[in-house]
Amino acid sequence: MTVVELLPLGIFSGVAFWKPNPVLFILNGAVSIFTGLRWYDLDTSPFGLAIGLAFVVYALYSFALAYRMMFYSE
Repeated sequence: MTVVELLPLGIFSGVAFWKPNPVLFILNGAVSIFTGLRWYDLDTSPFGLAIGLAFVVYALYSFALAYRMMFYSE
């Protein structure tokens, strides 16, 4: 996996947690799920599967945070 493919994930993650906004977390989740699904195609080992699943779980976490920000007030 090249740095160019992980760069958008790092940027969206940093900006989403720095300035909490549901749209940023949705974009972060989308980039993360695409990265996670592509990771196992490039590294077909158990380690590659674990990293890919971690990215997918991170995407679900980002979607959950976006949902919480949209519908629940603190």
